[in-house]
Amino acid sequence: MNEPVIAEFRGNGGKVKSRKHPVMLLTTTGARTGLPRVTPLNFSIDGDRLVVIASSGGSSRHPDWYRNLVADPV
Repeated sequence: MNEPVIAEFRGNGGKVKSRKHPVMLLTTTGARTGLPRVTPLNFSIDGDRLVVIASSGGSSRHPDWYRNLVADPV
C-alpha cells in the first residue's frame, strides 16, 4: 500500500503529487522482526520543528511505525 508513495517520493526528489501535505519517509526498525521499515508520513512545520501525528486515522491503536519507534528510538 505504501510502496507507490515511496517510489514516487524517491523518483521525484521528495515530492508526492497525490498528497496535499508534504511527505517524509520515516525508517524504523521493526519491533518484532528487527527489519528496516519505511513509512511515508504527512507532516507540518511549526517554526523550526517538524510535526508528525501518530493517529492511525483516529484509531484507538497506535500505528505500527509509532510502536517500532518506541521499541527502538535510535
